[in-house]
Amino acid sequence: MKSWTFLILTLISVLSFACGGSGEVLDAAVVDERITIQDIQDLGFQEIVASIYDYKSPYYDIEARNDPWDGKVVIDGIKQDVRILVFFTESLDDATREQIMVFSARNGNKVMIAKNVGILCEEIEVCEYLGDQLQ
Repeated sequence: MKSWTFLILTLISVLSFACGGSGEVLDAAVVDERITIQDIQDLGFQEIVASIYDYKSPYYDIEARNDPWDGKVVIDGIKQDVRILVFFTESLDDATREQIMVFSARNGNKVMIAKNVGILCEEIEVCEYLGDQLQ
């Protein structure tokens, strides 16, 4: 009996760690509705650099857990710089949205939020284009 209890507790711990240590198991329906970096790449996001490995990155000023990406997207034949923040939640709360706005204003960027993604661009039209495609 003790070995079954140990096995079950070990399995729960492993699942909890695999789901980000939050103690809750995410169901597939929620995960499927999130926008992923692959969805953004499918729209032409290229020359991607994952900024998450730079621990001095200003992306860490945003408290909500996210994967930051820097890259370019070609719109009407012109390469545009784009920063993408892919958050682990299904949608963003007001505090996170405010932190994204402050972060983008510091860098002179425009911002569009689509579901769980913050899109930061030099031109609002670029952000809107990507956001509209992701909605």
